[in-house]
Amino acid sequence: MPRAARAQVLLASVVLALVAAPSVARAAGERERGLQLAREGRCEAALTDLAVVRADDPRDAEASLVAGQCWIRLGRYPEAAAALEVARAVQPDLPDVDVSLAIARFHLEEPDAARAALARAEARDPDRASVQLYRGLLLLQAADNEAAARALERARALDREYAEPVSSYYAGLALEQTGERESARAALTRVLEEWPGTVWADEARAALARLDAPDWGWWLQASLGAEYDSNVVLRGSGVELPDDISDDADWRGVWTASAGVTYALAPTWSVGLSGSYYGTEQDEVDAFDVQYPSGAAWVDHAWSDVLSSRLRYEFAYAWVDADPYLLSHRFAGSLYRQWSDWGTSELWLGYDRDDYRFDTFDVPDGDGGPTCPGVPPPVACGPAGLDESTARNRDGQAVMAGLRHSLPLPSRGVFASPVARASYGYTWYDARGREYRFQQHAFSLGGGATLPWELQLGADVTYAYRPYERASTFTDPDVTGPYSLDDDDKHEHQWTVAASLAREITENLSLAFSWRYDDNDSNTSVFEYDRHVVGLRLTGSLGR
Repeated sequence: MPRAARAQVLLASVVLALVAAPSVARAAGERERGLQLAREGRCEAALTDLAVVRADDPRDAEASLVAGQCWIRLGRYPEAAAALEVARAVQPDLPDVDVSLAIARFHLEEPDAARAALARAEARDPDRASVQLYRGLLLLQAADNEAAARALERARALDREYAEPVSSYYAGLALEQTGERESARAALTRVLEEWPGTVWADEARAALARLDAPDWGWWLQASLGAEYDSNVVLRGSGVELPDDISDDADWRGVWTASAGVTYALAPTWSVGLSGSYYGTEQDEVDAFDVQYPSGAAWVDHAWSDVLSSRLRYEFAYAWVDADPYLLSHRFAGSLYRQWSDWGTSELWLGYDRDDYRFDTFDVPDGDGGPTCPGVPPPVACGPAGLDESTARNRDGQAVMAGLRHSLPLPSRGVFASPVARASYGYTWYDARGREYRFQQHAFSLGGGATLPWELQLGADVTYAYRPYERASTFTDPDVTGPYSLDDDDKHEHQWTVAASLAREITENLSLAFSWRYDDNDSNTSVFEYDRHVVGLRLTGSLGR
């Protein structure tokens, strides 16, 4: 290479070095400052420098590890997991990376990924307090309470300063579930005494109250009120009322009473019994007075801190105008899942068996002629061979399933502690008579909140679609003479809007106003109606 060319290359190298040297030095300074800030616990400032370092050198495993640990301190677990995965991909044997990743995945409610990372960390260093602490938390989440208690107590023994008060608090919960009440009490009392004035002490105090609570619980409740019903008899469109019913709107008195007991069989098992009564007294349309006693029994089980179940049986018998109306049995099972920031979900299955205690009657058959045989007009007669008393038998059984979810929302304006809820339910009802065999799809949206003056607001909107198996055996009310059945199968669309406003008067007494509107749109006019019900109730309650 000619001397001039070599001089030019050398000059260019010097210029590049002079330009790059400050940048390299600056990057090195930012890296050291970021690491030092993280060591001092000043994570927000540290992350600013570490972001520059990681952008400049994505393969800097230590910078990604420290950034991930800072994100954990700040409770930003998705960012923590992303940074830690980068660090592990670059340098799998980097100290702390697996246990930090296990912590992030645990708080993201990804137990399988957390267990996998923790297993790698435990293989490398089983005597590390953070490993044993999160091992215990994962075991507690999986309802392996004995192993969870051992791991949590070991974490406390390995590094008390790091593990406490978390290890003692959760060890107390695990020991309570295993039935070791005295050991559980000792662990929770330690949190209360050594960490006073903290949220952990508050939680320990609540856990001790549960631990010391009597095995028996009970309640009594009664209410008295009045309602205005715009359509007591659910009169359909164009349907005439019988002569002895003066109107389809009426006032009524309403009263309820209920009582129940619960008993804790074990830390995770409890049973309960309850009985209730509902009654009404109409002002004018007393043919629709109702008496409705019922009873229930159930078994509850807590599978973990976030998962529980209930099996329930209910029995009810109803009288209308002092005549037997309905005998029903219901078996239901529910599975409840609590999500840390996303509310509570309920998955439920049910089976109903209904026995209607009143008689149905056959409509005279036509003979194909223009009038009803042997009966002077104006009367209606049905298709030949159709026995309406059999077709309109409502006795039957139902299979039901559904999903409900409630979600706490941030307070906003005058709405404190708002909650949103949604549900979907499916029903298949197999009646003995063809008239009442149907499926139903029901969707509901609603919510509640606390308003000023401690008013409790609730509102729900429900839509139900019911396709029936056959055409209705009922004809239009104004038909006289022979009639035939509709070509279309019966179907209904029902909208329900409900709202309530309640307030506690004393600790054991509350007053509630309620409103409900139903609109049932049916292709059979007998079943097409709308209805408003407005009510006011005073409720008293006692319990333990």
